[in-house]
Amino acid sequence: MNRLLSNPALLAISLLALALSIGALVLTVASRPPRIGIVRIQKVLERYDGALDAKKAFRTTTMAWGANVDTLRSELQRLVFEYESVGSSNSRLRDSLGLQLRRKEAQIADYSKAVEQKTAQEQQLLTEGVISQVRTAAESVAKSEGVDCFLAVQDDGMLVFALETVDMTDVVLERLRTTYRGQFKPGATSAKSDAGPKP
Repeated sequence: MNRLLSNPALLAISLLALALSIGALVLTVASRPPRIGIVRIQKVLERYDGALDAKKAFRTTTMAWGANVDTLRSELQRLVFEYESVGSSNSRLRDSLGLQLRRKEAQIADYSKAVEQKTAQEQQLLTEGVISQVRTAAESVAKSEGVDCFLAVQDDGMLVFALETVDMTDVVLERLRTTYRGQFKPGATSAKSDAGPKP
């Protein structure tokens, strides 16, 4: 090693040989065109059981929250009916019912806003869970099939041009099917997500 450092000509020749070796390696790897795979996302969302289960879970949850809003609105209608039934001679009861009406309206507004926010969070959580599963399956397929890059395509119109692509949607779907265990689990935060807003 000392002999190499002490002789500038030998050092230059060694560095040149190293550079040529690296160059040859890069040219060998780069000489083949990259293999690009596409995954048709709409097809995955329509056929992957995990995505379908996530949609079903989302629908069930939001329907329960909607039922809570309907219950609150029914209570409000009952209060309105009581308020309108009380004559003006009983001002104390009328004032009490008026206060209850305003509180119920505020409760409905607050709960509806909370439901809207929780719905957006739940949608994002479930979407991220499905995307994570698709990404993991695509990565696994890429390694086993020699694909260098995957593009997520919404529909045929989104892919403008590619010199050489391989539609790997069915392979990714099959990988998803073999790894899916029958219950969609969006991630570690799902326990927080299960509890909806309180009416």
